[in-house]
Amino acid sequence: MSEEHIVSELTKYGLSLEEAKVYFTLVKIGASKASTLAASVGFDRVKTYRILQKLVEEKIVDVSLSKPMLFSAHPPQEVLNNLVQQMKNRVKLAEDGLKALLSEWSRLPILTPQMQQPRFRIIQGRVQIYSQIVDMLGKGVREALLLTQGDDLVWLRLGGVQDALIEASKRGVQVRLLTDFDDRLIDVVREYSEGLVVRCARVPSLFRLFILDGCEVIVSTFPLPPSRLDEEGDVGLWTDSLPFASGLRVFFNALWEEALDAQMKIRSLVSGIQPEELKVLRRFDEAKIIVNRMIASASSEIFSLFNIPEQLILPDGVWQIYPVLADKGVNLKLLTTLNLDNLDEVSPLLNVAEVRHIDSLPFQMMIVDKRELLLAPSPSDGDLLYYPIWSNISAYAKVMHHIATRLWDEAEDALVVFRNIKSARQLFDILLSLEGELERLGWVVLEKPEIKGASGIFHRFTAVLQRPSDPMCRLALEWCAEASSQTVLSLLAKLLDVKPAKLVLLTSSDVSQQTSFLASVYGIDVAKVSTSVEIKEKILSLVSEAGSTSGS
Repeated sequence: MSEEHIVSELTKYGLSLEEAKVYFTLVKIGASKASTLAASVGFDRVKTYRILQKLVEEKIVDVSLSKPMLFSAHPPQEVLNNLVQQMKNRVKLAEDGLKALLSEWSRLPILTPQMQQPRFRIIQGRVQIYSQIVDMLGKGVREALLLTQGDDLVWLRLGGVQDALIEASKRGVQVRLLTDFDDRLIDVVREYSEGLVVRCARVPSLFRLFILDGCEVIVSTFPLPPSRLDEEGDVGLWTDSLPFASGLRVFFNALWEEALDAQMKIRSLVSGIQPEELKVLRRFDEAKIIVNRMIASASSEIFSLFNIPEQLILPDGVWQIYPVLADKGVNLKLLTTLNLDNLDEVSPLLNVAEVRHIDSLPFQMMIVDKRELLLAPSPSDGDLLYYPIWSNISAYAKVMHHIATRLWDEAEDALVVFRNIKSARQLFDILLSLEGELERLGWVVLEKPEIKGASGIFHRFTAVLQRPSDPMCRLALEWCAEASSQTVLSLLAKLLDVKPAKLVLLTSSDVSQQTSFLASVYGIDVAKVSTSVEIKEKILSLVSEAGSTSGS
């Protein structure tokens, strides 16, 4: 049976095709990061996170609390049995409620109308289109939605549509007008706003849409901005197709939710000050567009909190313009989490931006000039149920800048962390080159450099070597570019809980007498190694010594 067939079969148990593909791939490749899984299934990172979130909630996939997070699949037999049981439960609930539902249904006075085919008609000329809108408004009972260019409002007034809209509103019809306008039309929009609910949004050019009671629609286009009432080039399509009307109503409501109150837009045009807003963005792609605009408008500072490369709202390649911004005098501050996987991405930024390291980011955020911000969930928490938020409310931006500054003050200098991680990667490469020799000596390098302590907590080291013949014989290596007494004290908690055969602190810096003495008191070996050759020799010496000690 092919992989495609297996994925297709999984959909019979209640999984969508995309969920089935992610689950099958996770079973096949084993525990993985979300970014690795996304590359394997061919989905973007955001989509893969959302699917994994749902599978975790349904107990089909587990997620670790490690850094980075690892996702692992529950066994197929267990998952399929649970899905089959859920399907059985749903069928039983439906069967149990069937009799009661039919009994209630039989009491309702339901009329079955004759099916009527939807009608479509072309309307030629602006006067004719306006007349059709007026006629439709005369029979409206619930809702009238109008979307049009600001210049069209003048001719709608002359064509009688404005009066018909206000009259319908007085009868109790919910009338909503969505338009776009500039300072030329302030008085016109004010006049409409006296009797109607008006909002301002970016309206498709030379486009008009009118929907009545969700069941009748006029869609019209005009070749030029409205300049005369008897324009014959204005062509409209009228229909009473319910599916057509419903789809366009969804389109209108989506624009309406993001639109600005017309009075706020008028105040902004009069004062020349952009209105303060807070918007919930429904798509991460929209957030990326806003980030591009924010960066382009920066004049003094861009303060960013992002995981690299596992972020959700930065456009690809955005870091390439950071050198240009730095040359313009923009102060660039980045708070991020450095690890072995992102050194290459972070390295160029160290030359143009202030960068600091934090172990875990509570959220993603970009603040520009302390006046505008974009806030989003952190992908590291695995929770994508929250949408990004954009705001230019100055008080809000200042509060979030203060919070970001507190995190910044507690963070570590990225250059120091960078050197430590870079040295740790060098150590990994050396261990990899010694893999054959280490195996000959009876040692293996653990894929996850973690040891479970007596407390049940897993403690992470730079590297852990273990003897397969004696799993309790473990050699823990910790790298620190600049070792100090504080480094030794931070290792003490691990040492007391884990109790490895030996804990060795490797460093490339000179070690003070105080640090050496403190390490010797607690049984921590400290070794200064400056070259790859010295590191290799030290590792081989350690395993030989630990092996002989274990053997005796």
